[in-house]
Amino acid sequence: MSIFINKSFDVATYSMQQVESLTGISAHSLRKWESRYSFISPKRSNTNIRLYSDEQLQLLLNVSILSRNGFRISQIDAMKTSEISLQVEKLMEKDEQDHQDEIASLTIAMTAMDEDAFDKTFTRLSNKHGLLETIISVIYPFLNRVGLLWGINRIVPAQEHFITNLIRQKIIVSIDKISVNKNAKCLIMFLPEGENHEIGLILAHYIAKSVGWRVIYLGQNVPYSNIREAIQITKASMMFSVSTIPLNEKRQTELYELAENLNIDFMISGSKLNISNINKYSQVHYVMSPDEFIKLLEVARSNP
Repeated sequence: MSIFINKSFDVATYSMQQVESLTGISAHSLRKWESRYSFISPKRSNTNIRLYSDEQLQLLLNVSILSRNGFRISQIDAMKTSEISLQVEKLMEKDEQDHQDEIASLTIAMTAMDEDAFDKTFTRLSNKHGLLETIISVIYPFLNRVGLLWGINRIVPAQEHFITNLIRQKIIVSIDKISVNKNAKCLIMFLPEGENHEIGLILAHYIAKSVGWRVIYLGQNVPYSNIREAIQITKASMMFSVSTIPLNEKRQTELYELAENLNIDFMISGSKLNISNINKYSQVHYVMSPDEFIKLLEVARSNP
């Protein structure tokens, strides 16, 4: 399914199914609200399919936040759009704010491709939770959702590139600010040949430095020979990678056997569907979540 383009209004428009995926509002509720209230009125295609504009999608994301926080739909219907936005801003400042609402706020910034809105949301989250907690509890779940929606064509690639590059910029600046003891244990980070989706590795880089690891960051699409050389030069204690595409079986085996032969722990994260035969190797560990990653790093750092 693709994003529709409404030529008469020259704006991107979204189907009901796409709006349901992005907002969490059921199709049943969308139909009911349309028949009972005036705050939302989608256009119709020539084949009578409902088409929601960017502005309507952003409004519905805000409505979803208010609804989750106890506002009645009849109450929301009586508000102007500016009032709805103001109420959402007030809610987002509360300490007990639900991460689901914070993810919705980032989704609004992404769909509108609004850098100011992203900066405001990211700064608020970092000030409220601290950057490490923001990454673990908000950014990771948000990016997982973005990846899912991108994979099933519920958002356009430009929106995905826009938001991941903004997050990338923020995290790289924060990584540079962390000081780590030069004698700290060393972790090699890389993406193997053919793998170019770097945002997960960058987030893991920040986490590892935050808990006291010295990180050698090799980046994306790294040849196998370079990984071996980096481990031997740095005497690293661990290596880490992320898989978003199926790894070539030969390359997987080479990496796993490298870990075994050099007696170095190899942690790998990403889609488990892309990773095979991992249970055959004692030095290789699949990492399911940021919390698990932190626990493994802390245990390894405390071992002699």
